[in-house]
Amino acid sequence: MKIILQENFNRLGNEHDVVEVKDGYARNYLIPEGIAVLATAGNLRHNEEMKKYAVKKTERLVVEAKARAQKINGQQFTISVKVKEGDDIYGSVSAQDIVEHLAENKIEISRSAVLLSEPIKKLGVYDIAIRIYKDVEATVKVWVVKKEEEK
Repeated sequence: MKIILQENFNRLGNEHDVVEVKDGYARNYLIPEGIAVLATAGNLRHNEEMKKYAVKKTERLVVEAKARAQKINGQQFTISVKVKEGDDIYGSVSAQDIVEHLAENKIEISRSAVLLSEPIKKLGVYDIAIRIYKDVEATVKVWVVKKEEEK
């Protein structure tokens, strides 16, 4: 049975793909769950229109993401932290700390957009990648420095 996927489905393909599956799989799972529709002539025409719309939407989102990336690229900020002996810091600087500092500069991003493999635990200068949209990334420079002791 030929079906049109309504969303990305890991084992079969991406949204708007026309795929061949066993009848029972389509009737009992994919169609009732809203993952797919039958590949009738009308649905195929509708699918082509939706593909065109999706391409235009993706192009628009990429343009917007590139504009945001230009705004974010080159941003620099300093995070002051308490320090133990050496360059080790108490706690760590996490993605949430970076999101908060960007928010102070009126740049709103989600914590999951910050590509930080592990929290920062030492003093230094770090280039942190921020994923704006699928293949669009920006970089911010973060200075992690020792907090001045209050007297």
